Amino acid sequence: MPVRLVALALSTFLAACVGAAPAAAPADTVQAAPVPRPAPVPGDWRRVNKVIDGDTITVSGIGTVRLLGVDAPEKTGGFRESEAFGDQATAFMRTLVEG
Repeated sequence: MPVRLVALALSTFLAACVGAAPAAAPADTVQAAPVPRPAPVPGDWRRVNKVIDGDTITVSGIGTVRLLGVDAPEKTGGFRESEAFGDQATAFMRTLVEG
């Protein structure tokens, strides 16, 4: 008997959810304006000055940049223990972006 009661309650709940209209946004909601990006100046290229490791670089005019979505192993040296293929990851990043 309790199983039937739970099934009935669940089916009633789901029917109410499916039949409900989506809630409209309040009329007094303020939309954030998009932030304008500065127009690129011809010849204003950022250059990669240094590859620190497989996921961190130094860019002129910006500074140190940690790449999002890239998880490279740590290289030899520094304050952390080196991980397998850390030096290879740094060398690969250097071939991709340096200069």
